[in-house]
Order: sequence, then structure tokens, then C-alpha cells
Amino acid sequence: MQGAGASAETVHVFRHALLREAAYELQLPADRGALHALALDAITELCNDPARPGLLDAQAAELAVHARLGYNHATDQAARRRLGTAEAHWLNRAALAAERALDTTAGLEHLLRLADSPWADAGTRTEALVRAGEQARLAGRYDLARQCLQRALAQQPQGDLELRALGGLGVIHMAEQDMDRAEELLTRVLAQAEAGGHMRTLNVTQHNLGLLYRETGRLDEARRLYDAALALARQTGNERHEGSVLNNLGVMNMQSADLEGAAATLQQALDLHRRTGNARSEVLTLLNLGEVYRRLGRFESAGGMFAQGLALSRQYGMRRNEGQCLGNQARLALDSVSAHEAVRLYRQALEIHRETDYIEEQADMLLGLGQALAAADQVSQARAALVEARQLAMRVRRPFLLLAARFSLARLDMQCRRLEGVRQELEHVAAEFGRLRDHRYQARVTARLAELDAFEQGLSAARPTLLAARDVARAVHLAADVQHLDALLAGTRQPLDEGRAEGFAAGTGGSDGR
Repeated sequence: MQGAGASAETVHVFRHALLREAAYELQLPADRGALHALALDAITELCNDPARPGLLDAQAAELAVHARLGYNHATDQAARRRLGTAEAHWLNRAALAAERALDTTAGLEHLLRLADSPWADAGTRTEALVRAGEQARLAGRYDLARQCLQRALAQQPQGDLELRALGGLGVIHMAEQDMDRAEELLTRVLAQAEAGGHMRTLNVTQHNLGLLYRETGRLDEARRLYDAALALARQTGNERHEGSVLNNLGVMNMQSADLEGAAATLQQALDLHRRTGNARSEVLTLLNLGEVYRRLGRFESAGGMFAQGLALSRQYGMRRNEGQCLGNQARLALDSVSAHEAVRLYRQALEIHRETDYIEEQADMLLGLGQALAAADQVSQARAALVEARQLAMRVRRPFLLLAARFSLARLDMQCRRLEGVRQELEHVAAEFGRLRDHRYQARVTARLAELDAFEQGLSAARPTLLAARDVARAVHLAADVQHLDALLAGTRQPLDEGRAEGFAAGTGGSDGR
């Protein structure tokens, strides 16, 4: 510190910090505890303002530490009880502040500590576990989320708290593509929430069950639930939830090839998210709106949406969303700039997801990277990326991602005319998507099987198969695949020439389920 580059002021500050630490450590444990208790009392007394109940929320985590350290060294039972109760209070306030700031890491830490506090009452501990499960799920930590929610249910909560825990487990099952179990839980929660008058949980569950119906190709049922969720959100004045439902309605319009309708609905959602300060949902809606513009060929507008999402993600330190935005920019670059630029952006997104340990997002970015590398004729690197995506999907037990990786590898083999075993692989993947009740993706694989028939048997012999595949794709609103099959039937595109079929694009926005 005393080298040529160190100023006298820097040396003084460094020594001062060392002296302060040494003075603290020289105190007896009981004295240190008393100092922390005094600090807690002094801060709360000086800043006590009944007219401003949230005044100390920014310092809540620090106050919880003072209470905990005071408690750890206190010898008097009454003092321990007072400090333990204070710690539980400030942990709850700190968790609420972290949730408002979209800091899932800090929020999860505070809630887990609160759930284990012997001084919090049973109801507070159970609620902390439910909230911790919600935060862990938002952070992509599904195993931890499941553990928290199962611990909460083991404490036999009643009413809305039980329904929130069950609904959270349903959403986790949906993320893991266990659609039957997810539907069973969410349908149960929906009925009980409606019967018990739990309006917020009813609204959230209408939304999530609508998402499940949408992802399993039951678009009429999805729209019915989304419309009900939208009406309830407006009836109860819940603008944040209204924006989330509109976002998902916009996604469904996009999937139904109503791109202009999707753009209008998503713009309404965006306006609501901005009015209510819902930054995380704002980013998701920007990604979806940008994806609509990309599909419309309005690449400049799409780029503007993705850039806004990226700036907002960086402003709030939302690294996962930052990686998602870069993934969308990569997809746009693949369409409008160059495959090499797409490769660069996908690698940048992948680095972020590796840094933050989002395994599912890593697999998603590797799928996109494999597609971009294939478009850049870097076949061996494309194969390596897709194989790694497959390995990660197996590691996190995500059936959809695993099937997507296997499908992408089969498509790469088709592109390279390495057809041995490809038909069997595609048939297996199609059957597995059917078993998962994911009819949209099953239709995508079926379209490629029909194309393989056209290549091997000729267009005339394969015409009935192509027509059937087109009808299936049209039924589940796969506009790009319908166009691709139409081009094959018209002879304007040759089989196995890579087109713009929808495929498994990484980084195409997000849904706003809860």
C-alpha cells in the first residue's frame, strides 16, 4: 500500500479500517453483542417515523445482522428473545425490499434464514418457505424451489398459503415438462381458490393453467382462461397482473400467426408494466414484442426492442434477462446480419449464463449457437454445441430441452446428408413430444419427417405425407412450417435445403407465468 502509486490519504484510510477491525476483535464477545444491540436500538429509535413505515427498508438487512450478532452473544434470555424477534422482523423487511428490487439472490437468502428462525411464529416461517420457493423458481433453482415448497406443505398450512405452495409445485412440474402432474395440481388449485374466494391466487392460477394449455397446443382452452384472468385482473384493479396476462395473450397471438394482433396486445402489456414499475415483466414483453417484429421482417424495430430490454436488464442487474436479450439479438443477427455475428452474440449470452449458473439457459443458448454455427458452415463446432446442450438437458432433467437438442442434431445430420438413423431418431422424438402432450413441437418434427420422405421417395410419392404434415402444422398455428411445406409441395424449395421453418430457436422472448 505504501508503493509509489499509494497516496497518503489511501494509506490513512487503509490503516483506519485495519485499526477499526482490530478494535472490534479485541472486544469480548459479550461486549461485541452489546454493541450490536445498541447499534440496532439507536438506529431504529433515531429513524422511527410512523408516517414513513418503510423508511428503514434499505437498511433492513444490516439491522437483521445487528440483531443476529447481538443475539448470538447475549446471555440474558429476555435480551435473546427481544433480539431474535427483531432479527425475524428485519429479515422479513429485507426480503420484501429485495423482492421489490428484483434481487432474487438476496431475497432468497433472507427468506431461508427467516424460515429457520426459532423466534418467528409458525405461520411466518411457512410463508417464508413459500416465498423462498417462488424466489428460487424465478432464479431457475427448481430443486431448491421444490424443497422449500414441500417443507412448507409439510407444516400443513391452510387456505391461500397451501394453494400458493401447491400452485408453485405445479409450475415447477410444468417447467420440467411433467404436464400431467402440473395440470392435476393447477386444476385443483384453481377450483379451491375459486371456492375459497382467494382472488389473487385464482388470478395467478388462471394465468399459469392457461400457459400450460397453450404449451400443449390447446389454444381455445388457453384463450378462455387468459380471458378470464384478464377480466379478473381488471375487476380487482391488479394492473401488474393485467400486464402479465396481456403479455401471454400476445405470445399466443404470435403463435397463432396473428402478428399484428400480437404487436398491439404486447404494446398494451408494455405500457402497463412501465406504469406499474414491473421491470422484469417489462423485459419479457420487450423480448416478445421484438420477436413479433422479427417475424414481420421489421428488423430495425426488433433490434430496438431487444436493445431496450438489454439496457433495462443491465440497469437492474438482472443477469439472466441480460443473457436472454443477447440471445434474442443473436437470433435477429442470424436473420438479418450474419451467422458470424449471431455466433458472437450467442457466445456472449452463454458466458453470462455460465457465470450465473443458469444451466437451463446455457442449454438454450447452446441450441441457438449450434444453429448459428451450422448456418456459418462450421459443422463440427455446431455438433459440439448441440451435444453439450443435450448433456446439460440431461443433467437438469429437462425433457423438452433434451428432445430439442436431439431434434437439432437430427436436423444437422439432414443438412449434411448424413441420414443413417435419422428417421428412427425423429420418430422417437416425435413420439416423446406426443407423450408429453406437446403437440406443437410434435408437429415440427412431423414436418421434418415428411420432408425426409420427399427427399428419399420423391415429391410425388411423398405428397400425401407432406399434405398431412401441413394440415397438422396449420392446426397448431405453425405458420413458418406451413410455408416451408407449401414451398416443398410447389417445388420452389428442394427437400433438405434449410429454410425458415420455425424449428427450435433459442432466445425468443418469454412467458410471464407466476
